[in-house]
Amino acid sequence: MSEKLTVLEWHKQQAVTNFNAVWDLIEKADRSWEDDLQMIHMAHASRFHWGEIGTPLQWHPPSICKRRMANLAGICRARHVRGRFIPWEKLA
Repeated sequence: MSEKLTVLEWHKQQAVTNFNAVWDLIEKADRSWEDDLQMIHMAHASRFHWGEIGTPLQWHPPSICKRRMANLAGICRARHVRGRFIPWEKLA
């Protein structure tokens, strides 16, 4: 039987799991567009969970987070348009 996590432990587990999964996908050589979208969502999730339980060392001021998300969109070859990430090739 698995141990029951406290709310703080659960948030930390989610933050770390999502953060590590983003790096795994960044390093994936044959990443698909679906992988890219998953990576963007996991980065947002990680930021959310660190914001719930972390210190500024983990989640940084919002302006830094926005720049990091923009960098991630660049890695994913996408642009944020009207609340959605669109592949660059579809914007042409």
